[in-house]
Order: sequence, then structure tokens, then C-alpha cells
Amino acid sequence: MMYKLIFILTLTFLFSLNSCSERERSNLFDPNGDSNSPEINFRLTSGDSIITLKWTPPSFSDYSGFNLYRKLEGETDFSLLNFLPKNQYEYNDFIKDYDIAYKYYLTIAGQDNESSPTKIIQIVPGPNTFWVLDRWGFYIIHLTYDLSHTLLKYYGAWMPENLSFDFTNKRALATYPVYHYFEIFNIETGEITNGISSIRYPYDCAFEPQSQNFWVTDSSGYVYTVNSLTGAENEISASVKKPVQIKYSPKECFYILDTGLKKILVLNLQGELTETIGQIGTYTLEDPEIIEVSSDGNELYIVDQSQSDEILYRYFPSVGTAEKLYTEENITAVRLNPADNSIWISTYNGSSSNILQLSYQGIRLNSLEGFSYISDFQINPDNGNLIIADSEKSVVTHIRSDSSIIGTFSKAVYPSKVYIQ
Repeated sequence: MMYKLIFILTLTFLFSLNSCSERERSNLFDPNGDSNSPEINFRLTSGDSIITLKWTPPSFSDYSGFNLYRKLEGETDFSLLNFLPKNQYEYNDFIKDYDIAYKYYLTIAGQDNESSPTKIIQIVPGPNTFWVLDRWGFYIIHLTYDLSHTLLKYYGAWMPENLSFDFTNKRALATYPVYHYFEIFNIETGEITNGISSIRYPYDCAFEPQSQNFWVTDSSGYVYTVNSLTGAENEISASVKKPVQIKYSPKECFYILDTGLKKILVLNLQGELTETIGQIGTYTLEDPEIIEVSSDGNELYIVDQSQSDEILYRYFPSVGTAEKLYTEENITAVRLNPADNSIWISTYNGSSSNILQLSYQGIRLNSLEGFSYISDFQINPDNGNLIIADSEKSVVTHIRSDSSIIGTFSKAVYPSKVYIQ
């Protein structure tokens, strides 16, 4: 019995030695220890003109604060950006330069030394951030300028079709026509504020800032206004048949592309039909497919399907005249760059997609190639860069007009639409 007791006591003593040794070596402030990075969930939550970094408090209280280190592109070493008190878990870095890499890491400051560093966070900030609709993955994703960080990943009700924003009230409206449903959610938290299933096929949407109303087209033949804050809906009396695209104009009206009527309808902000466009100048529209409004509302761009090709027109609503700009086999989207008045179109030839840059007069200037199928693209109004959704490759690309790439995002199953915030 005595030998058995001595044996148990010896094992207990050896185990306690081993446990003490492990605790000492896992001490975050031991320079000779083998501890991992501190588990404080160091992360980035915004990356525009302000880079916001957040973290959680460590699981112990015996520390004095945090050391935040930063290194800019072109610098050799990290330098201490700031010492932060122990009750601070967020830091805003107001940056001066866009389109260069910023790197950060954090350490926990002890009484005499500091912990091992967290993982390094890298970002290339720039003007604006981007949203992606993942149609087959059912996600709505908010990404940083360089597409390297996800700011919000919102799981939609079904396959999302379109998205519109009320940035003042931090709201977005998403449509799900297959699910007969649309919803309004908070773009910072992802919280649903309103879900509405009373509209049969909510398809496209746009926002009107004066009344804080979203406008929603029901492709079965209706147009509605929906209040951004309350979700209250109101049917608009308009002679529509199949409204599939809606664009807000600063001239205080909405343009609605109706593929059932094969015309473009103009509604004032009270929902009254003021014009039906089937003839633009001397041209008769055969089958309009795409509309785009200039930033000042003075011009309406129309892609019309003729018997053999697709024709891009520029229409001046105030005087009723039009210009034939460009003819192409298959135009899938039209975007405008207000900085230089250039026109950009995406095309598809049955096996690959390109983006063409046209002058204001419709002369071809440049092309971006190497895409499989461009389902959508947008132009950043602040620098002319393009954000491109290639749904066949399952890739979103942020690219300059000289073809140099800023970033890519390949975690969407089928990126169908992109938007700029």
C-alpha cells in the first residue's frame, strides 16, 4: 500500500511540474516562450479614407494596453503607430494616400515587455467600396476597395436579382423575384428591417432621395414605391406590362424599360406617366434592352436590338433628339465615366467577353479582354477604375483602364451584379 501511495504522489508531482512548465512557456510576455499570436480577433472593418481596426479584449487583465504597428508600401520595417489604453478596442487610421499597401499588427503591452504580434492585416485603400450579388450562392457581399476584406456577408432569402441603396439611412433593398419577395436591411449590421412578400415578381429597384422611397418594378406588370424606413408600399398607377429596368434621373423622374411594351416609360416623382418613348429623334426603337442615365440627367443611353445587331443610341430628353453611337453584335451593359465623358460597354461573342471604351462621339478607344462572361460592371466615378463581375469564372475584378489589376475576389459562386458605395 505504501509503495502504491508513493507511486501516485510521484506521478502527481511530475504532472504538476510539466503543467507549470507549459504555463510558463505559454506566457504571452515571455520572450523565450513559444506562445502563438494573441487571440484577440484583430480585424479590419472599413477601408476607405479611414481604415478602422478592431479587436477584442484578451482573456486576462494583467496588461497595460496595446501597441499598434504600421508599415506603408515602400517602407522596410514596421514602426509603432500608437500606444492604446487597455480599455480601447478600436482604432481609426485617417490615411492620406490611396492605392498603396498599408500593413498593421497589434501586440499586447505588459508591464515590462510585449506579447508576440497578431497576424498582419494588409489593405490597399481607395475611394469607395463595392457590393456583389452572388446569385447562386444567395449572398450579398460588401468588399473593401482592393477586394481583400469582406465588410459584410449577408445571406439573402433566395437568389438575389437587384439591389438599391439609401446610404443616408444605411439601408438597402434587395429583390428576389423567384421567391416573390423583397427585403430592406441595414448595410452595416445586416439586420433585416422589413420583409415584404405581397409583390408577385419584384425585379429591379432604384432609390429616390427626396422622399426616401425605393421604387420597385414588378415584372408581372406593376410599379411600387416603398418607404426606406417603414417599409410601407404603395402601388403606382402606370400603364406597364413587363417593367424590367428602372433608373432614377436627377431631373426628378424615373425611366422604366418595359420589354413587354418594347418602350421606355417616363414617370414623375408622383408616379404619373409623363412620356412613352418609342421614337427617339428620327430613330424608331425596335426592341430596347438596356438603359443608362447620365449623372446630370441630360442624356439617356439606350441599347436597341435590331434584326441583326444591337445599336447604342444617345437620347437628349429635353429636346427629343438622338444620335446613333455604336453598333455591336451583343452588348450586355453600358456605363458612363463622367470624368472624361467616355462610354464603356461590355460585349459577348458567344465564347468570351470584352469591355470597350468609346469616346463621347462613339469612337472606339480601348479594350479590356480576357473575360468569359461579364454579367455586370461599374465605373468608379472618383478615379475611372472598373469593377467587373465575370459570372462564368466566378471572379470579381477591380481593374484600371490600363489593364493593371488592383484586386480580385473569387469567393462568389455566381457574381451577377456589382455596385459602388
